Amino acid sequence: MNVYFLAMLFLGVAGMIENRCSTPGLRPEYPPADRAFRLLGRFSFGMWIALIIFGFWKLDWLQPVVAVVGSLAVNALVIANGVRTWWPALAMGLALLGMGLASKLFFDAF
Repeated sequence: MNVYFLAMLFLGVAGMIENRCSTPGLRPEYPPADRAFRLLGRFSFGMWIALIIFGFWKLDWLQPVVAVVGSLAVNALVIANGVRTWWPALAMGLALLGMGLASKLFFDAF
């Protein structure tokens, strides 16, 4: 699978989970973990937007369009399953993995 597409999927899900977990019971109780969860979620959304711009700039126009549609579809699947208590851990892991893939993509492009 394309690194760009995977990074878009991972970052989109991580940003969506951070946005959906606004209730205190779904956030990590330990304050540094909660701060890391919030920062990783916001950074993943920012990186998702940056990857969209990068995709239209460096790649064929179809790749960013497919990646955005795929990301929205995966977000809909995650939301359809309902809120889970393990979402913050999943979001932090996907954010780190997505930012790593995006970094690889950026370093290979320049």
